[in-house]
Amino acid sequence: KPTNNNTTNRYSFLDEGVKNIGIIYYRLKIVEANRTEYSLTISISNSNSFEVLDIYPNPAENILNIKVPQNTCIHHIKIVDPNGTLLLETSNTAQLDVSALAKGVYLINIQTDNTIKTLKFVKK
Repeated sequence: KPTNNNTTNRYSFLDEGVKNIGIIYYRLKIVEANRTEYSLTISISNSNSFEVLDIYPNPAENILNIKVPQNTCIHHIKIVDPNGTLLLETSNTAQLDVSALAKGVYLINIQTDNTIKTLKFVKK
């Protein structure tokens, strides 16, 4: 909402330049007279597959499993803390040992053949 009145603006955009399959991320840059802010980032799946890339169990204690669609390879995995500090980096595995991580909330970034997905998980 603009700071100078109580109206809500709605915007739409057709991104005709998107040709790849995967997840596309968007956010708005909102510029007003005295300030600039950004909207929350949204992701839109541009995949033809209804199978989902997911992690389990969540919360995890020792092992975190990655579920990927059939015939999909995991190429790169990163786990970071909420500050963005890289804690673990690996590749080509669907099972991660997270036992050395302290209890808390983490982000896991998974790169496969046709997508990059970031998920939140809890280490208990």
